[in-house]
Amino acid sequence: MVTGAHVGGFNAGNVGVALLGDHRNRAPTAAARRSLALVLLALCGAHSLNPVGSVDYLNPVGGARRRVSAISGHRDWMATECPGAVLYSTLDSVRLEVARALL
Repeated sequence: MVTGAHVGGFNAGNVGVALLGDHRNRAPTAAARRSLALVLLALCGAHSLNPVGSVDYLNPVGGARRRVSAISGHRDWMATECPGAVLYSTLDSVRLEVARALL
Protein backbone atom coordinates (compact mmCIF):
# COMPACT_ATOMS: atom_id res chain seq x y z
CA MET A 1 0.00 0.00 0.00
CA VAL A 2 1.00 3.60 -0.51
CA THR A 3 -0.22 6.68 1.28
CA GLY A 4 -2.37 8.74 -1.06
CA ALA A 5 -3.46 12.32 -0.81
CA HIS A 6 -7.22 11.83 -0.83
CA VAL A 7 -8.15 13.42 2.53
CA GLY A 8 -5.53 15.90 3.70
CA GLY A 9 -4.35 15.16 7.22
CA PHE A 10 -6.17 11.83 7.35
CA ASN A 11 -4.38 9.84 4.65
CA ALA A 12 -2.08 7.49 6.56
CA GLY A 13 -3.79 4.20 7.38
CA ASN A 14 -6.86 5.21 5.40
CA VAL A 15 -8.19 3.80 2.13
CA GLY A 16 -9.86 5.95 -0.51
CA VAL A 17 -12.11 4.43 -3.18
CA ALA A 18 -12.76 6.57 -6.24
CA LEU A 19 -15.91 6.36 -8.32
CA LEU A 20 -15.27 8.44 -11.41
CA GLY A 21 -17.88 10.82 -12.71
CA ASP A 22 -19.89 13.85 -11.67
CA HIS A 23 -22.40 12.60 -9.12
CA ARG A 24 -23.78 15.93 -7.99
CA ASN A 25 -26.93 15.49 -10.11
CA ARG A 26 -26.56 12.03 -11.61
CA ALA A 27 -26.42 8.61 -10.01
CA PRO A 28 -23.62 6.25 -10.93
CA THR A 29 -24.50 3.51 -13.38
CA ALA A 30 -25.78 0.24 -11.94
CA ALA A 31 -22.48 -1.42 -12.88
CA ALA A 32 -20.42 1.28 -11.16
CA ARG A 33 -22.55 1.09 -8.02
CA ARG A 34 -22.25 -2.71 -7.96
CA SER A 35 -18.49 -2.47 -8.39
CA LEU A 36 -18.33 0.05 -5.55
CA ALA A 37 -20.27 -2.31 -3.28
CA LEU A 38 -17.98 -5.23 -4.18
CA VAL A 39 -14.81 -3.23 -3.45
CA LEU A 40 -16.26 -2.06 -0.13
CA LEU A 41 -17.35 -5.60 0.69
CA ALA A 42 -13.81 -6.86 0.14
CA LEU A 43 -12.31 -4.05 2.25
CA CYS A 44 -14.80 -4.45 5.11
CA GLY A 45 -14.34 -8.20 5.11
CA ALA A 46 -10.54 -8.04 5.01
CA HIS A 47 -10.36 -5.50 7.84
CA SER A 48 -13.29 -6.71 9.98
CA LEU A 49 -15.17 -3.42 9.59
CA ASN A 50 -18.87 -3.09 10.29
CA PRO A 51 -20.15 -1.34 7.13
CA VAL A 52 -23.06 0.24 9.02
CA GLY A 53 -20.90 1.19 12.01
CA SER A 54 -18.46 3.96 12.82
CA VAL A 55 -14.70 4.01 13.25
CA ASP A 56 -12.45 6.15 15.38
CA TYR A 57 -9.69 7.07 12.97
CA LEU A 58 -6.29 7.91 14.40
CA ASN A 59 -3.63 9.02 11.94
CA PRO A 60 -0.66 6.79 12.83
CA VAL A 61 1.78 9.45 11.62
CA GLY A 62 0.37 12.84 12.59
CA GLY A 63 -2.10 11.92 15.35
CA ALA A 64 -5.17 13.53 13.73
CA ARG A 65 -8.46 12.01 14.91
CA ARG A 66 -11.90 11.76 13.39
CA ARG A 67 -15.00 9.64 14.12
CA VAL A 68 -16.72 8.72 10.87
CA SER A 69 -18.89 6.03 9.34
CA ALA A 70 -16.84 2.99 8.35
CA ILE A 71 -18.07 3.66 4.82
CA SER A 72 -17.90 7.41 4.53
CA GLY A 73 -17.85 10.00 1.80
CA HIS A 74 -15.05 12.41 1.02
CA ARG A 75 -17.12 15.25 2.52
CA ASP A 76 -17.12 13.46 5.88
CA TRP A 77 -13.38 14.10 6.03
CA MET A 78 -13.01 17.59 4.57
CA ALA A 79 -14.99 20.47 3.05
CA THR A 80 -15.91 19.32 -0.44
CA GLU A 81 -18.98 18.44 -2.53
CA CYS A 82 -17.43 15.06 -3.25
CA PRO A 83 -18.77 12.44 -3.78
CA GLY A 84 -21.68 14.51 -5.09
CA ALA A 85 -25.13 14.90 -3.55
CA VAL A 86 -26.76 12.06 -5.48
CA LEU A 87 -24.05 9.50 -4.73
CA TYR A 88 -23.73 10.68 -1.12
CA SER A 89 -27.46 10.18 -0.60
CA THR A 90 -27.10 6.50 -1.58
CA LEU A 91 -24.33 5.68 0.90
CA ASP A 92 -26.80 4.32 3.47
CA SER A 93 -28.12 1.81 0.95
CA VAL A 94 -24.56 0.89 -0.07
CA ARG A 95 -23.67 0.31 3.59
CA LEU A 96 -26.72 -1.95 4.03
CA GLU A 97 -25.93 -3.89 0.86
CA VAL A 98 -22.38 -4.52 2.04
CA ALA A 99 -23.60 -5.49 5.53
CA ARG A 100 -26.10 -8.00 4.12
CA ALA A 101 -23.43 -9.53 1.89
CA LEU A 102 -21.12 -10.01 4.89
CA LEU A 103 -23.73 -12.14 6.71
